[in-house]
Amino acid sequence: MSHSHHTKIKDLEEKILKDFRKHESLSDVILLHPKLKVLFITFLICLLILSSLEAFGIIKGIFSGDFKHDTKNKTVDGKLLSPEEYAHYAYLFSGRAVSPGYEKVQKFINKQQTSYSKDTTNTQNKKNKIQFVGMAFDGSYSHKMWDKTLNFSEEMKESGTPAYFTYFINASYFLEGTSTLSYTPPRGTPGTSAIGFGESKEDVHIRAHDVKRAVDQGHEIGSHSVGHFDGSDWSEDEWAYELNTFKSIMKDVLKKEVGPAFGDSFNTTGFRAPNLGVNKNLYEVLKKLGYSYDASGIESPSVWPYKDKNGLLRAPLPSIYLDSDKSEPPVNTWQGKKAVLAMDYSIYVVQTNSTNMLHKETEAWKAAYDSLLRAYMEYFDKSYNGDRAPVYVANHFSAWNDSLYWEVQKTFAKKVCGMPDVYCGTHRDLINYIKQTEKELQKQ
Repeated sequence: MSHSHHTKIKDLEEKILKDFRKHESLSDVILLHPKLKVLFITFLICLLILSSLEAFGIIKGIFSGDFKHDTKNKTVDGKLLSPEEYAHYAYLFSGRAVSPGYEKVQKFINKQQTSYSKDTTNTQNKKNKIQFVGMAFDGSYSHKMWDKTLNFSEEMKESGTPAYFTYFINASYFLEGTSTLSYTPPRGTPGTSAIGFGESKEDVHIRAHDVKRAVDQGHEIGSHSVGHFDGSDWSEDEWAYELNTFKSIMKDVLKKEVGPAFGDSFNTTGFRAPNLGVNKNLYEVLKKLGYSYDASGIESPSVWPYKDKNGLLRAPLPSIYLDSDKSEPPVNTWQGKKAVLAMDYSIYVVQTNSTNMLHKETEAWKAAYDSLLRAYMEYFDKSYNGDRAPVYVANHFSAWNDSLYWEVQKTFAKKVCGMPDVYCGTHRDLINYIKQTEKELQKQ
């Protein structure tokens, strides 16, 4: 390097430092120097290219014809999907392999250490203690699934082994036509939703009566927000707006479609965030708005709900292991399978890469069914024979892999809900139980 060239570089460095001290931010310095501006823009372009490479497999699949989707009619490979199903496929077409919530789950699982040792059994701890089993559904769009789940619950009650569900619903499904314009999502435009809206006045009317039937049967209605947007970077005001809008929409629609008394009495005390996208602002707002609990967290099995600094009870979802038959799995994997959140969509991703490729009456479907049922039963047994921490199963109203996850949930309920000391109830039931016996639980 020549002396003159070195001097020029030295002079440039001194000029940059001088300007840096003069101006308040680095952005001012960059904008004042054309060469730095070009370098900075080039750097940003490179970052965009690198981030796009992560989705190369998905992009390649789309352009090679492996994925064919129609955003207007919500179809994939010619199959009409429910709004919930299409919302998850939308992540694929936007260059994401899985939803943000699933990515967060996997990051947590990769750090956790879970032991299935049967030496942890504590007979004194489980004595005279109820084993809660909480089964919930997110979204709740399909009328067929409302009927299936509510009919199944009635059958369980008639058999002497009642099972009550928590339905975390989205209020956007209770808006249709011009009424959709009454909802403006945080940072969005009027009449937009990540999962769509109701199809017609009749559709909304039927869904409102689905809710009425569920409440009359003793089930819980929780909030899953209005438009199913990821609010993990929302402010307190944005969260408050979304949650207040949810209750406002539901009360108005239920008063109109079911009756004033039912609409006025409608209330929710539990929340699960779309994509499990949460932040500290959410928890501040939930408590202020009178919510009793949040079910968006992620924990290892056998964890009791706990109070946060705001006094809000957290009821986190657990992880389970697929294809397991040993008492102590290594961290993160078990017989080559990763730990997975006890939620149907996460299992769907792990089992078939979020592709509907399993069909009833086939060996592959039966193998996946057996694997998942075994994983749930091992998870249940650990709690039942241990400290009786609540057991959770979380599903959607989607028939992924030919209703595999709903079929497993039904079999699981039939197996455990009639066992001694087992209560298959709503999340609200559990929270009320904890509140009533708080002093006793603290001593333990």
